[in-house]
Amino acid sequence: MTEAIAAEFRIFIREPQQILHSMFGTSKGITPVIAIVLLLLVTVGAVGVVYTQFQGLVGDGPDADFLDADGVDISMSSTVSHDPINLTLRNNGDDEYDLQDDFRVDVSVPGEGRVPLEDAVVFDEFEDESPQQCLEEGNEAEGHDSEDYTSFGPGDSIACEPDIDDLSGPEEATFYLVLDSADDEVTDVTCDPSTSTSATC
Repeated sequence: MTEAIAAEFRIFIREPQQILHSMFGTSKGITPVIAIVLLLLVTVGAVGVVYTQFQGLVGDGPDADFLDADGVDISMSSTVSHDPINLTLRNNGDDEYDLQDDFRVDVSVPGEGRVPLEDAVVFDEFEDESPQQCLEEGNEAEGHDSEDYTSFGPGDSIACEPDIDDLSGPEEATFYLVLDSADDEVTDVTCDPSTSTSATC
């Protein structure tokens, strides 16, 4: 019995030497103990690399490449009778988002497709305005800083000021929260002062 155990131990000690010999082409000068230590170090290093990569994927919130507009629970509303127009975004979900990196606000008018806010001057309704992309870094609303937008957590609300004056009379505009990477609409709000049932901007 003792001889069998000793034989098994010799095989256990020899195997790391054989693995290292196949890896490095020689086992000269490598004792069984050193072989085991080296293999343990390689294993620990590999586990560390995998763990680091996994943490990068998980992070504090979803990566933009994995975001799906249908899975983003952010609502948008307009402040009634506010001059200039003021949009409010609220995170109703469980994830944290980086609004400045992953999202933008678009606008459209009846009969026209949506365009990013900063390009809204193409519409007659906004030709005398100076619209800005309110989710762009440096365009934070009064009372907010960049961190409010880059760490937009569950239950948070922030203001989005497109620098557009009130719509009046028959004018109408729809504002969209858009997932930048996929150009998908997350939510929208329509401002139509001519009707009492819709949000009035």
